[in-house]
Amino acid sequence: MATRRQTVSVDGRQLRVTSLDKVLYPAVSTTKAEVLEYYHAAAPAMLPLLAGRPVTRKRWPDGTGAGTSSARTWRTRHPSGSGRSRCSTPTT
Repeated sequence: MATRRQTVSVDGRQLRVTSLDKVLYPAVSTTKAEVLEYYHAAAPAMLPLLAGRPVTRKRWPDGTGAGTSSARTWRTRHPSGSGRSRCSTPTT
């Protein structure tokens, strides 16, 4: 698999993407490019429902056939315009 970087424009923002041919879901051979196409198509309906809600990032760096990792802290570089706040759960 060739690791190729490219820059795409989405709503006026420049995003760097890599490894678009990487298979993320081996059981159905779905690539990273196909997942991004789906998110782009679903965004108008999905984003209004997600606005203002907390997000947990769970990652599969080597595809869903391998182990997972959770991102509990921001990387030093994150998308401009993204906010950060603390969330707590009520104790019982």
